[in-house]
Amino acid sequence: MSKPQVVVWYDRYCRVAVALAALAGAAGLFLAAQPDWVASSLGVAPLAARVLSALWAGVMAFLGLVHVAALMTPPSPWAWKIHAVVLGVGLTTILLWPAALPLLFYWFREDTRAYFHSPQRAAAG
Repeated sequence: MSKPQVVVWYDRYCRVAVALAALAGAAGLFLAAQPDWVASSLGVAPLAARVLSALWAGVMAFLGLVHVAALMTPPSPWAWKIHAVVLGVGLTTILLWPAALPLLFYWFREDTRAYFHSPQRAAAG
């Protein structure tokens, strides 16, 4: 069975999500290194600004790792479910939902599900 086009686009989506998460995480680390500037901008204590910035960097690192892990999963029934969840997580991010929404729509099509649930793949895996 040939790879559905949505799987190709999903791979690209994950790569862009990793790049965006890395960029946002780096920005969080940059802001954590400058707590006085962030604190004055937000009107909070420098410690709170540092914690908030570091937390932001940590969340972005986690989201990046989720998308990297999704790129490494082989086509299988359990991977199809994981990819659907990863696309659902993308709907919570304003930068990712314009791509995640149509991908999620096509992800639930029968040809995509059949690609991941193929008996030949299950026997080989």
